[in-house]
Amino acid sequence: MKYNIFLKNRELAMAYFPGDKPKTAQQKFAKWLRIDPLRRKLESLGWKPYQKVLTPKQVACIIDHVGEPDNYEDYINFLIKENGDDFGKTRILKI
Repeated sequence: MKYNIFLKNRELAMAYFPGDKPKTAQQKFAKWLRIDPLRRKLESLGWKPYQKVLTPKQVACIIDHVGEPDNYEDYINFLIKENGDDFGKTRILKI
């Protein structure tokens, strides 16, 4: 199932680096975002280096560029359970 979703950088970083501490995962993820051509593609979608929340198009761009994280759907479902119904209502649109 694909999702049209807003994610915090930290959330997507933890999806790609589930075994790391959150800060370490964010640092590794930030390095990915600074590498061309991904950085240029994200900038064309309005991304800024200090941005804390990624838009659905930016999330899709990252996944298209580096691949979907292992168990991505399970991780999204975990976020929904952890954050309650408000998470799904405000940040996810199933497509």
